[in-house]
Amino acid sequence: MGYTISLLYFPGAAKKQALAAAGYSETSEEDEVNEEPVSGAELKNGDYLIWRNWEWDPVGEDYYRRISTSSPLVVLDLSETTMACGLFFYRDGWSEWSISHFAENGIDNLTATGTLPGGLAGKLETLRRDAARKQAQDDEVDYYFDVPVEMFRHLSGFRYDMEHDRAFHVLEAANDSAAPLGKPWR
Repeated sequence: MGYTISLLYFPGAAKKQALAAAGYSETSEEDEVNEEPVSGAELKNGDYLIWRNWEWDPVGEDYYRRISTSSPLVVLDLSETTMACGLFFYRDGWSEWSISHFAENGIDNLTATGTLPGGLAGKLETLRRDAARKQAQDDEVDYYFDVPVEMFRHLSGFRYDMEHDRAFHVLEAANDSAAPLGKPWR
């Protein structure tokens, strides 16, 4: 089956700011294995991360754009069932750049749009070369899927499929802006 999730990372935003931007409030209930519809955690660097399971709460670009008017936002949308993932950066209501992989468009499908800041372009090329090398040695695994995932980890310090020591708490809608607005893939 696999994960089908959206991770919303708020660089430079503390919990209160991130929750207000996303329209959520934190409950005292822990989500130990991230199976609740929406949960959140403070990362080691003090930034905030929201974990959304699509089976419960699909979202889309309109929601991300709205959130980014209050806080810059890095989003990782992924579906292990279709081997599709996308990494998006939003600021001031607009998508500034993205990196995506859709296995249905070819195992080596990897698309970047916009201008990647600073050293991210170099990091992307390194990950692309590593994926190509590994893919040539083993065609049973989709190594290109990991490129947006690793870029997200590079930015946030968090990887969804690795053990972590962060305490996630169940989130609930604080207002209407938390409502889902469509499917993540455009």
